[in-house]
Amino acid sequence: MMPHKATADETGELHAVDVARSNSTVQKDTKEGQTCIGKVKSFRGEWGFITSDSLEGDVFLHLRDNPGLPPLSPGETVEFTVGGSERLHAENVRLLRRTSPLSELLGQICSGTVRKFSGEWGFITSPHFDGDVFVGLRSNRHLGGPLVTGDIVEFRITRDVSKEKDTFEASNVRILSPATHATTSPVLPVLPVPVPSRSRSPRKAREMATLVGKKSFRGDWGFVISESFAGDLFVGTRSNGHLSTSLKEGDMISFRVEIGSGKAEVENDLDRILRHSRGKSCSYVCQKYIENPLLIGGARKHDIRQWVMVTALNPLTIYFFSECYVKLAAEDYSLDDFGDRFKHLTHTVIMKNHPNFNPDDEDWRCQWTQDRYRSLLSEKAGYDVWNDKIRPAMQKIVVNSLLSVAEVLSKSENHSCSFQLFGYDFMVDDEYNVWLLEVNDIPMLKASGPVTSRLCDPCLREALGMIFDVDTSPKNEGLRFELLYRGPEIPKLPKTALEFSVDGRKLLPKAIPGPARAPSLRLSARRDQELQDLMDKRRLKEGKEQQEKERQLRLRRSLAKKLLGGKSISSPCLENLKDRHVD
Repeated sequence: MMPHKATADETGELHAVDVARSNSTVQKDTKEGQTCIGKVKSFRGEWGFITSDSLEGDVFLHLRDNPGLPPLSPGETVEFTVGGSERLHAENVRLLRRTSPLSELLGQICSGTVRKFSGEWGFITSPHFDGDVFVGLRSNRHLGGPLVTGDIVEFRITRDVSKEKDTFEASNVRILSPATHATTSPVLPVLPVPVPSRSRSPRKAREMATLVGKKSFRGDWGFVISESFAGDLFVGTRSNGHLSTSLKEGDMISFRVEIGSGKAEVENDLDRILRHSRGKSCSYVCQKYIENPLLIGGARKHDIRQWVMVTALNPLTIYFFSECYVKLAAEDYSLDDFGDRFKHLTHTVIMKNHPNFNPDDEDWRCQWTQDRYRSLLSEKAGYDVWNDKIRPAMQKIVVNSLLSVAEVLSKSENHSCSFQLFGYDFMVDDEYNVWLLEVNDIPMLKASGPVTSRLCDPCLREALGMIFDVDTSPKNEGLRFELLYRGPEIPKLPKTALEFSVDGRKLLPKAIPGPARAPSLRLSARRDQELQDLMDKRRLKEGKEQQEKERQLRLRRSLAKKLLGGKSISSPCLENLKDRHVD
C-alpha cells in the first residue's frame, strides 16, 4: 500500500507545535547591550534560542536581526549582544567555533561548496570542518557527470576504504544549487549537523519547502525538501484531498509534517475505502480487522515478529528462527477511535514517538521477549499454550504460505542458487487462534531496543553462516535457525522435446472368438468383390472406347485414299482428320 502521511525517514520524533514562548529573562546584572558568549540551544529555519552562563533561561535569535549570519546548528558556540527592550533577543551574533574534525562527522550529513573539480575528482569545503574533503565520481555514480567549481552540495562524510590510512571522502553527494557566474559568491545554506542521539527526520510542524528533482511529482505522489531538515519527505494527494490541482516540480508549498506508519490504515467506512483505491495505479490489500485481539501489558494490542529462512526451492527448505519477539501498542486497545495509531498499530517506528516511550523501561519499550510472553500466556491460559497451540500454528501457517507460492518463486532463473529471509507478523486473538497479518520480504534487522539488540545480530550471523557453511553457534548463545520443513525434490524436465522417445506397441481391439466373426467376414468379402467388379467394368468400357477410335481412324484413311487417288496421304486434309481424331 502507498504510505499515508509517511516520511522518508520514519524514525523521527514527535515534538511540540505552535508553542507560545514567554519573554526571556536575564540576570539582574545583565544589561541591554551587554556582550555574552553562549551556545545555540535549538535552531529551526530562520530562528532559534541561545543559552549562556550570563543568562537565566535562554534568549531568542532570528536571522533578520543578524544580516549575513548563516543558519546555525545546535551546540555551536557564539558571541552575541543582548538587544531589545520589551523582548530581549540576540544581536550581532558571531560564530566563535564551528568546525569539527572529520572523524567526529563520520556518517553525518554536511553541506559545502565544490572548491575544485577536475576530471573525475575534486575537493569540497564546508563550514562544518577545516580544510576540505575529497569527492570522486567513483563513490557518486548517481551524479551522472562531473561537478562544477562553485556547486553548493549536500553530502555524507564516509571513510575511504580504498586507502590504508585513515582518510575520508564525500559520498551520497546531492547538488543543492548549481554554480553561477555571478560576481558575488552565493550564500551557502548550511544544514544542521545532527546530534547522534537524535533523529534527523522532519519534525511535526508547519514548514516551507520546494519540490526538487526531475520528475519529483508524478501522478498522485512525490517528494519535497526543506531547509529545516535533511533528506526529503513524501507527499501524496490522498492525504491532501483539499488540493484542487495537482502539484508540479518547483511549486513552493507550506505543509505540516505527520508521522505515518507507511504500512497500513484502519478504516470502518466502506465508502472511504473505495475512494482510497479508486483510480489509483498501485495495488491495495484489504483485510478484515480482528476485533478481538488478545490483550497483554494491561489492555494493549500486540503482534509477533518471527524470522523465517528459505534456503532452497527444490526441494523447498524452510528454517524457523528459535526465538521471536513481541511488538506492543503504546496505549490500551479500544474500538472508539480508529484513527489513534498508538492503540491500533504496533510498529516500533511509530511507538517510539509516544511521549512515554522509553527503550530502557520494560513496559514502555513496547517490545517483549519470547520468554516473558510465554510466561504470561501460561498464567492466562493455565497451560503452556505457547508450545501447545500458538507456536505450532505459526509454523503451520509458514509452511502453507510458502507452499502456495513455491511454484511462482521457482520460476526465477537463479532460484537454484538463492535464499530469502522473511519477517512474518502474526496476531493472536482472545481464544489463542493465530492469524497471519503479513509477510515482509525485506524485514528490518536494525536493533531498536534491548530486545532486538539481543536477536538481530545472531539472526544475521546465523543466516550468513548457513549460506556460507560456517558454524556460528558459539557466538549466538543458542539462537539459531531450526529446520522446519523440507519438501520432496521435483525432477527437472528437459528443456526441449528432442530428447523425448515413445516405447511400446499399438493397442488393438480384443479378438472376438467363434461364429460371431462370420457375418463380418462375409460383409468384407462382398465389399471387396463389388470393388473388383467396378474396376473390371471400367477397364471394359475403356477398351471398347479405344476400339471405336481405331475403327474411325481406319475409315477416314480409306476415304482419304479414295478421294486423293495415288497421292500421298500426308495432305493437309488428312492432317486435319488426324487432328480431329486426336482431339
